[in-house]
Amino acid sequence: MVESLKRHPVRIVTIVFAVAVIAVGAFLMFRPSPTSADPSRRDFPVRGIDISAHNGQVDFHRLSDEIDFVIIKVSEGATWNDRDFDENYRKAKEAGLKVGAYHFFRYDRPGVPQAINVYNALWKKQLDLPLAIDVEDTGNAAGVDNDTINRRLHDMVRFLENRGIKLMFYTNKRGYHRHIARDFSIYPIWICSFTDPPIRDEWAFWQFTHSGNVAGVNGAVDVNVFNGTHDMFETNIRLQSWK
Repeated sequence: MVESLKRHPVRIVTIVFAVAVIAVGAFLMFRPSPTSADPSRRDFPVRGIDISAHNGQVDFHRLSDEIDFVIIKVSEGATWNDRDFDENYRKAKEAGLKVGAYHFFRYDRPGVPQAINVYNALWKKQLDLPLAIDVEDTGNAAGVDNDTINRRLHDMVRFLENRGIKLMFYTNKRGYHRHIARDFSIYPIWICSFTDPPIRDEWAFWQFTHSGNVAGVNGAVDVNVFNGTHDMFETNIRLQSWK
């Protein structure tokens, strides 16, 4: 075998190249995916968290020492409401935080009943940020085609906008390219991504980790940044001039 390889140097190069390609492919295949990004406070000074009943009791006054805004889960689908939303909303407002809310959009439910659900849950509450519609595959029904999902999203958007509610979309990269980029790109984007930059297109908020450590919250929490300065953030809130 050795003598044969000596007589065929091209074969040796080919074998070495093939082994190298396999090794690189295996490294890329089994390399762990990032679980957090690390945007600098200099570039993104406005910070916030998003929470639900899953996070338990939150000390919003401690939170306000390092956090500017909080986005609170309000509802899901056509009938479900987060049991802690009212209390979290009240306490966050009392602590002087800017408050937003999000609704988890169910692919397998029509858009209007979902819109009615979140609209009723927000009755007489004043949000500082646009209401976020959470569009993602994780935890959602499989087998619903894209056209059906987007039609139901359009129905939900139309109902809420007709009642004066400002909107944005929360999603990850897959959801952004599958649903949002084509039909809803005029709305502010709240993107979940563990890479920097999160996406090449324009975005308003960036959820960069699910495992943040923030005073006032027991355990890991989602942490976000606003794409701009404190002055820009306050101007958007004051004028409701969200994209």
